[in-house]
Amino acid sequence: MKRYFSLLLALLLLLPGCGSKSPEEDGTAGQAAETVARAMLSSLEENREADTLTWYLEPGTVDGYVTDLYRLEELNWLDGAVVRMEGDRAFELAVLFLDEWDVEGTVEALQAYLLDRKTAFAGCLPDQAELIDRALILTRTQCVALIVCENPDAAQEAFDSCLEGE
Repeated sequence: MKRYFSLLLALLLLLPGCGSKSPEEDGTAGQAAETVARAMLSSLEENREADTLTWYLEPGTVDGYVTDLYRLEELNWLDGAVVRMEGDRAFELAVLFLDEWDVEGTVEALQAYLLDRKTAFAGCLPDQAELIDRALILTRTQCVALIVCENPDAAQEAFDSCLEGE
């Protein structure tokens, strides 16, 4: 019995080394998706309207958002955060840390998502459709960010500084 217990304990101690690396383990220490998204948001003027912002941070809500709106049912993601303005605003920031094999497919799905969003805004809210025209999809190893805002360059600088030295 003691021998089985020792073997079981040894296996349990080895399990944390298995599987995908977390953002902290792969060189993005302390830069979880929420941290990056908040840094991008703080670099923008739009963050003054915090009462109209909706955050999707919890695994269940981010998963639902990624699955339903981005149409990424099979996405293997490690961490994610999405913030968007409610109502008839196109503003949206999303940061996803992915399994490195899912980056290309995620970029393609986000491009399709932006096209759908632009179509929805084009007729009635051309200023919001213009925001989508200037949207950025950024990648850095296994991190993908979607930026739809007035000043995507400022958000990109914040993204780059968060992931600097990766």
